[in-house]
Amino acid sequence: MSKQEAADSQAVSTVAECKGDVVSGKGKGKDQVETISLCVDQAEWLLGAAERHCPEAGAPEKWQGLRQLIDCSNREPPKTKKTIFLTVRCRRCLQHTRGGDKREYEIELPADQWQWLESVKERCTHSSVSKTIRIMIDFYKPLCEFDAVLEQAIFKCRESPGPSIEPAAA
Repeated sequence: MSKQEAADSQAVSTVAECKGDVVSGKGKGKDQVETISLCVDQAEWLLGAAERHCPEAGAPEKWQGLRQLIDCSNREPPKTKKTIFLTVRCRRCLQHTRGGDKREYEIELPADQWQWLESVKERCTHSSVSKTIRIMIDFYKPLCEFDAVLEQAIFKCRESPGPSIEPAAA
């Protein structure tokens, strides 16, 4: 593990904090679709993690993993958020490149998550919301690849309340 990865792992919150209730999701603002640039390996990791830990979500919830990663980031304490969004990592950058091969993805998220990402982008002076998302993924991806328990805590299916069962009348 590199020095930067060690610092990142110390800054990440405990697994218990990522197991909390979903901060946003269906019913908390209308979903919006935006075109976002992600590196291919980032998109594959997000979709793969969601599939591994919540395979029953299916196609309509294709970006559920990103929703959960945003929720986890949003629950982090301020010091950790600074580490996530303000630390320069450049693991994929070389002097003559622009951070890897990126592709455009149509991503659907609740409006409150887009608003939160936009606020982070502005506060951290990132060039775009796409950049903010890539930075967040670059923080969590190596940690989750190293710690399967953390990955499961972030990406496991959130159970929705089932139908209530009334006792039969006597």
